[in-house]
Parts: sequence; C-alpha cells; structure tokens
Amino acid sequence: MSDKDVRNAQSSIPIFTIDKSVAPGSFSRGSLVTLIRANSGLPLGTIRFRSLEEHIELTVNGRQTRMKEDGQRIATIKDNVLFCEDIGLTEAAVDEIVLSAVAMIIKSRKVRTESDAVGEVVSALAGE
Repeated sequence: MSDKDVRNAQSSIPIFTIDKSVAPGSFSRGSLVTLIRANSGLPLGTIRFRSLEEHIELTVNGRQTRMKEDGQRIATIKDNVLFCEDIGLTEAAVDEIVLSAVAMIIKSRKVRTESDAVGEVVSALAGE
C-alpha cells in the first residue's frame, strides 16, 4: 500500500485508489479518507479519523461501522501486505477487512510520524 493506492501483491495492479480530504502530512479532527475501486471508479467506503486516540469510523458500501479491537483474527498485515484467512469470507466482509486494514496502516504511519517529530524536538532541545 502506498499513499495513493492499494495494489495486488502478486501483480502490482492497483485495486483501490486512496483519496484523502486533507493535505499530505496533515491530520486534523474529522479527517476523511475514501477508498475507490480502481476497476470501476466506485467508492468502496470511507474512513473518518476523529483523532488518533479516538475510534475510527468506517462506512463500507454505505453501511456505517466502527473498528473494534476484540474478536477473532481473520487477517494480518505484514510489511504493508494484507493476508486474509481462507474461511469463506463474503465479498462484503473482505471489503470491510480491506478498509479496516487501510485505516490501521494510515493511523500507524501517522503515529510513527508524530513520535519521530517529538523525538526530533526532544533531541533539539537537549542539544543533540
């Protein structure tokens, strides 16, 4: 996954494009990200970040939901590659998993960027 799209890991063909309603590098209350199906141009759903500490709201194919931290693990992300367990998932379930994975990757990148920035400020203040 890049900042602009989600690609098939085997073919590198874009599956979804990522449309952010905020400028790159900024992250404000209510930031909105839309995933658009590359083959049809139709939206898969949206991700709304209330803040990095609060919940993340997802709208998948017109249905609103929130990311949950409990439940059965049916997918993992390693090196920006999403792996789903083969347990007979419906297309709607896969859509929700993909949208959730993109939300988690964006959030982790933002948290890492903010912690790096704090580290740089602390180093500068310490005279390092």
